[in-house]
Amino acid sequence: MRYPFMAAANQFMKVYTGIYAAGTMPELNRRYRKQAKAFEELYAKGKVTTTNPAKFTADDIMEYAKYLREKGLKPGSISHDMSSLSKLCLYASNNQCVEQARTRYPLLFRYARPGRGDVIERPQFDRIMEFSQRLNERSGLKRIRAYAEIAFALGTGPRSQELRHAKLANLDPELKWIFFDWVKGQGTYGQSRTVPIRPEIIPILSLWLKVRYPSESEYLFPNNLGGIISENTLTVDRMIVCRDVGLTFDIRKCRRTYGQYLVDEGYTVDKVAVILGHSSSRTTEYNYARPRNDRVATEIIEKWSCE
Repeated sequence: MRYPFMAAANQFMKVYTGIYAAGTMPELNRRYRKQAKAFEELYAKGKVTTTNPAKFTADDIMEYAKYLREKGLKPGSISHDMSSLSKLCLYASNNQCVEQARTRYPLLFRYARPGRGDVIERPQFDRIMEFSQRLNERSGLKRIRAYAEIAFALGTGPRSQELRHAKLANLDPELKWIFFDWVKGQGTYGQSRTVPIRPEIIPILSLWLKVRYPSESEYLFPNNLGGIISENTLTVDRMIVCRDVGLTFDIRKCRRTYGQYLVDEGYTVDKVAVILGHSSSRTTEYNYARPRNDRVATEIIEKWSCE
């Protein structure tokens, strides 16, 4: 076979079409095509033994990692690239060459994960809520939707795909909770779950439900035709709020904020992990929320002062 790498990659992508999110597949295809080209180049130079992912060795992966470093890729980008390559090799023939290379050449694959990002602090949260409460039924559908989407992101902590696929039928009539049935990974990871809605967002959410259009759509935040809003539309809506309130944030920051506020309010990380849909509380603690140093220190000081 002349092009064994892309033959295996195409089979892999065909099997996982409909399992990975739709937006993931084009990116995966681009990544595998770049990898195929790189291995062809390395093979022509005699640096790797094959271009067939079923037969790669740990030393082949080592050479590929060096190649990526020479191209100027950062450790985080290399880590993402290796993860997709590992999945392909395991699919092709249960080839564990990537894991073996990571074990054999740990310094080459060392990657310090960025850890938790910041959150929207309370004064900023209150500012967004204050602006949302200035709206009324005459404020314009687009602006009301924008504030409702951001308030919903802050008040329920969804991933952007979960927000876009949120269904009206899964929303509690009293606005106390919502059930997310469309989750990241579509069965491979992520968990469907019931999520409590922060009371602060109920006014703007209620306003949106009054003016929501088209009203017959099954989605909580439909596009003008009643279908799922695009990622680009969500970005445009988010920028409306960012410009109004003078802040910069994305949906992930809203998600971290929801999780961190729960921890700040005394809920344990393992409980917050369940609400965020994480299979492990380690993911929650490392990337989203954990007890904050200043608050823990203050709590200890106050307790000691009372003794």
